Amino acid sequence: MIVSELFPAWVYEDENTSVRRSAGYHFRFAPPKLQPPDQMRKIFGLSRNDPTKFMWVHIDGICQLEQRVAIPLLTIGGILVSFNRRILAIYVFGWLFLCAGVGIVALLVFHRFILLS
Repeated sequence: MIVSELFPAWVYEDENTSVRRSAGYHFRFAPPKLQPPDQMRKIFGLSRNDPTKFMWVHIDGICQLEQRVAIPLLTIGGILVSFNRRILAIYVFGWLFLCAGVGIVALLVFHRFILLS
């Protein structure tokens, strides 16, 4: 959880069109710099004449929320499944927590690598 908070996901966003592109994971207190205009046009698929002055970089709040939910679910689920096999209800809850965590991780992967590409 600490690593997740210290190195969040960042996105480039075009304020004119609200299009978002991944900027990768960077240290929280050293955000990635905006690329030169030609590179930003390439990242966003813009033509040579399109302006890039309204582009900015910020932490991806959706990805951060998904990580904040998935990590505790997976941790609690792993603990419940590993240490309480005798009590069926706790074992079942452990697997439910694990399944929910894996589902959120799948959403995170979809968000980062499909929607932001």
